[in-house]
Amino acid sequence: MLPWRFDMIDGVGVMRLMGIIGQLDPRAFRAFMGAFIFLCFGFFSSDASAQALAVETLEGGTEVILVTEPLAEASAACWPRANEVLEAHCVMGSELVFLGELEKEIVEGDAPPVVVVVGGVGRSALIDLLRRTLRDRLLSPLDERRTNAFEEGGQERRLGTLGAPSTLRLEVPLPPPESAQRSAIEVLWHLLPRYFRVEHPGLRSGIVGDVGHVETSVDPELADVTLRKLRLSLARLAGDPALIGSEVENEARRLRIGRQAELERVEPATRQLLDLWRRGGADAVRHHLFGPDGVTVLSVREAARGWLPSHPGHAVLVLPPRVFRPRFAPGPLEVRLDNDLAVAVLERPTASLSALVMRPVLLSGLAGDVEAVILARVAAALRTQETRPPFIKVEVHPPRLELATSSDDFASLTEALQEALEVVANDHQEVTSSETARARALRLMAGVFGLDSSSVVSPAGVLASENLVIGAVTPDAEAAVEALRKFGVGGTSSGAPRLSASLVDQARRRLPAAGRKAAVAAAIYFEEGFPIPEMVAQIVNQRAETVLEGARVDILHPLLPGRTVFVMLVEREGSIDELETLLEQSWSDLFSLTTEDEVQGVRRKVAASVISTASGVMGRARACAQVAAGEDSWREPAKAEMTVLTVELEAVNATLTRILQTETMERTSSGPLPVILSSE
Repeated sequence: MLPWRFDMIDGVGVMRLMGIIGQLDPRAFRAFMGAFIFLCFGFFSSDASAQALAVETLEGGTEVILVTEPLAEASAACWPRANEVLEAHCVMGSELVFLGELEKEIVEGDAPPVVVVVGGVGRSALIDLLRRTLRDRLLSPLDERRTNAFEEGGQERRLGTLGAPSTLRLEVPLPPPESAQRSAIEVLWHLLPRYFRVEHPGLRSGIVGDVGHVETSVDPELADVTLRKLRLSLARLAGDPALIGSEVENEARRLRIGRQAELERVEPATRQLLDLWRRGGADAVRHHLFGPDGVTVLSVREAARGWLPSHPGHAVLVLPPRVFRPRFAPGPLEVRLDNDLAVAVLERPTASLSALVMRPVLLSGLAGDVEAVILARVAAALRTQETRPPFIKVEVHPPRLELATSSDDFASLTEALQEALEVVANDHQEVTSSETARARALRLMAGVFGLDSSSVVSPAGVLASENLVIGAVTPDAEAAVEALRKFGVGGTSSGAPRLSASLVDQARRRLPAAGRKAAVAAAIYFEEGFPIPEMVAQIVNQRAETVLEGARVDILHPLLPGRTVFVMLVEREGSIDELETLLEQSWSDLFSLTTEDEVQGVRRKVAASVISTASGVMGRARACAQVAAGEDSWREPAKAEMTVLTVELEAVNATLTRILQTETMERTSSGPLPVILSSE
């Protein structure tokens, strides 16, 4: 407001004033005129010629928002489509045709809840047109205000692009668009890299929609530390924001000019303002246009103190593929503990979980479902604990117990497992399997392999530490091994299944079984390592569907330290003699030489099986269990897949030829025996 009113100065006063001015020297006269001009015009913004906002509600309820742009020859109008939340109908044209185009496009349907117009169109002509066009039309239902759902306080990981650095992004919701604090927080957000340049060099900030983010490059292993440090810096800034007036003023000016420049492209600007209206009404549009003009050091400080402490934000750790799947990372740490427990622990600092897989070794898969039943008892004991692991699963083929917890909680996982083992592993009572031909044939095959199949299979024996192997994946392998040593995972009894003192040739090969089905288990020995046995097993399994018609065929892979052997279990209705004869006659067809076409399909199937079993944290823990058992050497899943896909046809055929040339087939059988009638 001016210090005086010109209409209160009479003629005498003017004459006196002019006389005083006339007596001034030229320098004083220029100073006086400068002060006079400032008093008259200095109280108005230097941007008084910028955009102007007009908001008016028509009689039918339609709200008209007009943003007049200086020097704009084009205009654009947007309004929501009926029953469409995100779609907008837009019209754009020059000063000569805009109103005509708008009248043609808006004549049909219900009256829209809002019409947003940006450009140089005159206010009176626009309002008159809309009043005339929308008169006596029903108002379209108003869309619900759109809000962006945002969960704060959490943390997630996302896969980045190949070759990019690991980055930590902290996303914080901004005040709603209709809030007077919005522009002040946006100014503060753009100033963060300057204020944090010492604590967080290289910090970048930005705003997308209603979310502000700060981003910095980070070592994946130190992401949690960096996140805590960044949140502490924001809290410290909110408590005592050390702001510099000139920096705030310059940033507010940049924000104002940036928003003004966006309005120069009238159609995108109209869509943006319509989106703002949907989120915050006319107030959101008003604050977007004029909010930066009111930003001061005091308003930024008050906004920081009032907004930041209650919004911890959401952290996103973006990791490139090399972090998730490191190419040259070391293999697992292999240790045999004092209680004779074999352990293989893979250290992966970026693992999202700590995983543990426990498998019995001797009798692995050859005792029917007995081992899985015993592991299920351990799982049941785990589930009764107050601090039970979040993930507990028992697999049957092959028998194994899988556990998982958070990446930093492996010690509690081993403690819970040992508590459950102490409950179950002291039971020396025999656990019997079903007395089917299938189960009996497998137990006889265990005897062929040199295992004392006649011994009692009990929880105490299966869970003895010398009969268990553990594979694990954790961020810290040494700490995991120490936890296993501390809690002494495994039973304490010495009742594990043991090698038979009798010669293998003396093992029983046949047992009768009730029922109509017979079962034959045939041992297939391999001199070659991965992936030849897996390839041959898949080939035989595919061929058995047609060669052994009506039979069920399973390929088992028991854990036998120092030996690679598969067991082909064939089950079919009929007597033992009939099934053995069928298997002998079909043996050459099952193991005949293969072709490139057949091998190509087998490669894909085996590769898919390998990668699905060994992928991820739990898959690597399964692979570590195999390494601990001495069954296989360590390889990354991607390398294992490539090994399968590049296996040579000649290598597969060489193995098939060797199996065919084996003179005797080791097999065990069970089922109904043929009835022999004696002649008198």
